[in-house]
Amino acid sequence: MKLRFWIFSAFFVLHCLFINSVLAATIDEVRHMLSRTTFGGSWVDIQALSNMGYEAAVKHLLHQGRKQPQTPPPDWINQSPMQGKKRKQLSEAKRRALRKELRRRTMELKAWWFREMVQTDSPLTVQNDLHRSAQALSRKVNAGGPLKTEFPKTPIGRNFETAARLIASDTGIPVINVSHGGFDTHANQRANHDRILWQLAEATAAFRLAMQEPGWWDRVLVMTYSEFGRRPAENNSRGTERGTAAPHFVLGGKVKGGIYGNQASLADLEKGDLKFNIDFRRLYATVARNWWGLNNSFLGGGPYATLNFV
Repeated sequence: MKLRFWIFSAFFVLHCLFINSVLAATIDEVRHMLSRTTFGGSWVDIQALSNMGYEAAVKHLLHQGRKQPQTPPPDWINQSPMQGKKRKQLSEAKRRALRKELRRRTMELKAWWFREMVQTDSPLTVQNDLHRSAQALSRKVNAGGPLKTEFPKTPIGRNFETAARLIASDTGIPVINVSHGGFDTHANQRANHDRILWQLAEATAAFRLAMQEPGWWDRVLVMTYSEFGRRPAENNSRGTERGTAAPHFVLGGKVKGGIYGNQASLADLEKGDLKFNIDFRRLYATVARNWWGLNNSFLGGGPYATLNFV
């Protein structure tokens, strides 16, 4: 189980992309080809195609007849460079020439295939956009320089440091997701909680200081969420089982401190579970309406009453 955080700023964000450039077909590239040809493909299919090499894999997919390319492939696509001979029958000089020709064909075939991909609404075009935007985002963050605040050298500390740098660089990202694992405490809950809650406290304290540096603390809202809570009864391993209800934290310069909702009663359980008294969708409705000024009808089943913490 992971405790996760939404970090909400008041802006909008970029999108980003990636193109693989190795010579041989990789698993990811084969997935792209399968998607382009609208051929689903099992894991066995993907493994088999990835072992073919780029040219053979593309030829195989073209022969499926599942989707015609918008531009014809290279005219040599159905011509073997071996010309009916086996590799061991070739001299060393011809083998070198063959390897050179295969590299040339691979690059030409990849260039054609990528042109086909970017002319369609394919996963590759999305990845390419993401890659370019991520590079632009990285340049902007690096140009902002390091933060003065020192973050703890823990996974959650590093995650919050990354979030702080993104916000302090004024990148315009409206929501950042940060996760902190270890809360699925089926055994030794006390020792685990002592450790992970201390890490959480250190990371959030550092994040607050880092946001105060550029004067952003009043413009940032941090809210926790998780998939499930814990049952109140201890099990035989000094832990607890998954349950229905859990407390959550909201932090920020504009947050009105206090406890919202009532403590769940240990004397009034439902099949061993705590009875929650605040629907988690009220937290999202509060952020949507009070923080962003949006209508909360998108949550479905509402409207949900907002809370007064912002």
